[in-house]
Amino acid sequence: MDNVLVEENSNKSKGVKGSTWVLLSNNQKFMQHPRVLAYIEPWPDFAKQEKTILIDDYSNLVEFLE
Repeated sequence: MDNVLVEENSNKSKGVKGSTWVLLSNNQKFMQHPRVLAYIEPWPDFAKQEKTILIDDYSNLVEFLE
């Protein structure tokens, strides 16, 4: 499964708030679509350093976000 970081910048003059998403998909055709590629951003360094697995049984999101 591929994962990419997608960011939409805010534009106050147009009333648009910024947002950050993680897009997950097995569909390579979709992930290579120009409209998807236009929004992909590089992962920040901290996200590349350590892998964290969140599961349904137990996920301490406070610890994860610190």
